This record gives sequence, structure tokens and C-alpha cells, in this order.
Amino acid sequence: FRRRVNSEFSRGKAGNYIDSAIADGIKRLFSYRNLAEYPLTVVAGTTEAQVFRELDRRATGYYYAGASLSGLVVLFIGTLLFSIDRRERLEMKLRESEARFSRSMQATRDGLWDWDLRNNSCYFSPGYYHMLGYEENEFPPEINCWIDLIHPDDRTAALQSNEDCINGRCEGFEAEFRMKNKNGEWQWILSRGKSADRDRQGRAVRLVGTHVDITDRKRAEKALQASEQRYRSLLMQAYDAVILFDLETLEIVEVNAAFERMTGYR
Repeated sequence: FRRRVNSEFSRGKAGNYIDSAIADGIKRLFSYRNLAEYPLTVVAGTTEAQVFRELDRRATGYYYAGASLSGLVVLFIGTLLFSIDRRERLEMKLRESEARFSRSMQATRDGLWDWDLRNNSCYFSPGYYHMLGYEENEFPPEINCWIDLIHPDDRTAALQSNEDCINGRCEGFEAEFRMKNKNGEWQWILSRGKSADRDRQGRAVRLVGTHVDITDRKRAEKALQASEQRYRSLLMQAYDAVILFDLETLEIVEVNAAFERMTGYR
């Protein structure tokens, strides 16, 4: 110990050395520090077993901490990969759904419209444009564009049908009106619509519906009416009495003016 005092302790203020203890002969790691304020040198020793036991304890703690951290990393990576895979599958399904919808819209001749009243945005399908002779998106999908294309004589009734549905007076509606096509001609349109969503006050915030071109049907109806008018005119102007019977019931359906003059019956 005196040698340590003369050799080791005199070299600096503090240090470490390994030696066997004087009292029990056990090899220890000694630490010493010179106290400048006092003529003392403080020496403390720890056995090798204590040192390695502490190191083993710390190593075990580091091992468990590392294992836990590794487990968390693996769990995080697994969760991330699952989320990415799930998102990719959802995106694929969404693309497939959009593709089917697009093909359906391209195939149908009817027009589909969708009006979101919350932001006043609209969607017009390709058929919506094509039935009026326009290319897809040739005019903006806006509610004012639809209004501007309606015949002035039909505009009030068409708007009222939409307003009734918006304000909850009906869930759905049908309206017939004329719309101007790209050539400047008027086409008859059958519009069907309904509320797809309402707010807490019952006011519609989204309307969806279809447009069907009924121009040919309207022309046929007009031709039939004209034919009936010509027939009735000829019937009433005939000099001979004419009687129309229902062959199944043998009831008189109609007589002309000549029959009434001849018989006095009306």
C-alpha cells in the first residue's frame, strides 16, 4: 500500500488500479482520489465478481431493451406493410370500379346527372352530352348551363320540379322539357330525379337523375294527334250519317253531325 502511495497516488489527483486487498487477498479494482484540501487520499475497491455481476446486469437490460425495440420495429414494419398492401388493394378496387362505371356510361345512351347543392357542382355523363350532339365536356357541367339550354316555355316548370324535390315536397320527380342541341334544334327530354342526401332540416343537398331523349315519341304523339284531328274533321263534315260501334260491346262510340241532324239524337 505504501508503494502505491509513493508510486500510483503521487502521479495524479485520481486513478484506478487492480490489486489484491491486504486484508482478504481478494483481487479488486481500486479507485483513488487525492483531496487537495486535506492531506488525504481516498481509496475504494470493488471485487471482480461485483464488477462482472454489474456488467452482466446491464448487459441483460440492454439485451431485453434491444429485443423489445427489435420487436417494436418488426411490428411497425409489419403494420406498415399491411397498411400499404391494404391501401393498394383498395386503390385497385377503386380503379376497377371507376373503369366499370366509365364503360357503363360510355355504353348507355341515356344521360346521367349528379348535382351537389353544397358546393353547387355537377356531373354530366358522356351520354348526357352525346344526346344533344356535343362531345364530352364540350360545355361546363354546371347547373346554369342546363338552365340555359332549356326552352323558355318549359323552364319554369322544369325548375319547379327540382325545387319541389329540394324542399322536401317530394322524394322524386319526372319532368318533360325541350333542350337545344348543338345544331340549334329542340329535343324533348324526359328528366327523372330524386334526392340522394338531405340535411337535418330535410332539405336536399344532393340530387341525382337521368335524361332520356323522347323526341321520337313526341313526334309520334304529335303525328297521331294531327291524324285524329283530320279524321274528326272529315267525320263531322260528311253529309252521310256515320256511326261508330264497339264490336265487342256493340255500344255506340261516336256519331257525326249528319247522324244527329237526321235522327235528332245526340
